[in-house]
Amino acid sequence: MKEKNLTLLTEYQSKEILRFYGIGVNETFLAKNEQEAVSIAEEIGYPVVAKLNSTKISHKSDVGGVILGISDKASLEKAFRKIRENTIKHASESAFEGVSIQRMISEKGIELILGGTTDPQFGPVMLFGSGGMFVEIYKDNALALPPLTTALSSILINRTKIAKAFHGFRGIPPVDIRKLNETLVRFSELLVYETRIKEIDINPLLVYGSMVIALDARIVPHSFTIDESTIRPPAIRPYPLEYIWKERLLDGTSVLIRPIRPEDEPLMIEFHKGLSQESVYYRYFQNLSFEERVDHLRLSRICFSDYNIEIVLVAQILVADQPREIIGVGRLGKYHGFEGAEFAIIIQDQWQHKGLGTLLLRKLKEIGLKEKLAWIIGRMLPLNESMKKIADKEGFVVYFDESSQEYIAELDLRKMDSRTGANE
Repeated sequence: MKEKNLTLLTEYQSKEILRFYGIGVNETFLAKNEQEAVSIAEEIGYPVVAKLNSTKISHKSDVGGVILGISDKASLEKAFRKIRENTIKHASESAFEGVSIQRMISEKGIELILGGTTDPQFGPVMLFGSGGMFVEIYKDNALALPPLTTALSSILINRTKIAKAFHGFRGIPPVDIRKLNETLVRFSELLVYETRIKEIDINPLLVYGSMVIALDARIVPHSFTIDESTIRPPAIRPYPLEYIWKERLLDGTSVLIRPIRPEDEPLMIEFHKGLSQESVYYRYFQNLSFEERVDHLRLSRICFSDYNIEIVLVAQILVADQPREIIGVGRLGKYHGFEGAEFAIIIQDQWQHKGLGTLLLRKLKEIGLKEKLAWIIGRMLPLNESMKKIADKEGFVVYFDESSQEYIAELDLRKMDSRTGANE
């Protein structure tokens, strides 16, 4: 279905969405007339900026809809009238929907652009680079597919020329890269989860020391008449928030069970310190040393999980509702070209026999159902009695395979109730 008569969100509405995702914004107030504009300016203090508020004009500067550095009441009243006249002259009277008033930022920082659009092939695509009024002339930008991690955000930043100025330049202090990375990660999450956004621009995104703030924002939503199934999903599957649970072990300990994240690598190193060689052998079918298990390349492959291929769950202790160390890990890896997956579970020795293995397997079954898998299997060594009992209790058919000398646990998910997880 073709879209027509697209309506923009106003700058105020766009900034409210940014604020919801934890992105810093220059607070914006709406004025329908000169008196309201003056009242707002006297409240927040001069100097101020006046901008056109419109759902019909995409670029306010093109129609003379932005006036900076307004220092008094008379200048503000004049600016209000001028913006209205410019809008009517270049567009129409209906395009003028008042004026937004913002505090004038005095810091002369670096102006950047953050943008996003929906590509018909790749889904959401993110843009970062030099911003300001000369953005289309400089063309210093780089693209990425959201969602981003902190590491991917750093790579995106360093692909631009403007990044060289972030270390400090001609009186401008060094940029707080951690804060900038955090903003880019949150913006990438916005692109992934707000599927009805067709285009979005933050220009300029002003950075000055630890300040990272959106001075202007523009959002073009998809038409309300569009079939949502035609909107291309992200090329990279976002973090599966639906697979997060708070549970209790048999001894009453509260645990958080969630998919693994790239930043979990330090926690995973500590997790492996609590494993005996017996637990390691039962899980990996060989005696891997601690150094082999915590090798960076190995852990990065586990922590940077492609959720379309495998879901790795970690169980963390909850203390005062705050997650602490990882005490158990469950993996559901899909077989390429098949409708099934293999599960594997490992628990720190001191937390075994407390019901955590059962909880993890139960959650992996639930995920298998939601991912529309046909079956799940697991492999166990003959001496691993605990895992065989858990699998049997959870409805798996457990048998000994002569060829591999291993026990196999199989579960046909097609025979299970998708709502309750029980066998039909």
